[in-house]
Amino acid sequence: MKTLTIILILLSTTCSFGQSGDYCGKKKKQTISQIKKQFPFDRTHTIKLVSFKHEYHVMQESDTVAVPYREPEIPKTNGTVDLTKIFESKTLDHKLTGRLLDILVNYDNEERDSEVAFCYEPRNGIVFIDTADKVMGYVEICFDCLRYKVEPSNL
Repeated sequence: MKTLTIILILLSTTCSFGQSGDYCGKKKKQTISQIKKQFPFDRTHTIKLVSFKHEYHVMQESDTVAVPYREPEIPKTNGTVDLTKIFESKTLDHKLTGRLLDILVNYDNEERDSEVAFCYEPRNGIVFIDTADKVMGYVEICFDCLRYKVEPSNL
């Protein structure tokens, strides 16, 4: 649970102190009720902060076939996020959901496409779940290089 608490603290402090232009700056002033009327948040029932580990294949001398490299990502089964493979999870309550939605919508993240990050190994994420308990999408986060991936991209 410590990891998830740290995630939430990092998310809020990164954007709270980003007013100077380092990472985030307040760009909009939408209320939580306005945000919840927009896609995809109008279909989101639950938001979970998650932590996960990667399964790396360790080559043995006896291996005859090379295993292709797989980029680290949130655990999936048949292309869908598999919450049973998550080792730590926190379902956000109403107050924390509002705070997270405020950060995601009302703050601007400066594009840093010119930077190269070789370390991308996300171990944390935000998972959006609909009313049918199906994963609608996710944000995987690497706090080492401060990169993230959003799926689907319109999320």
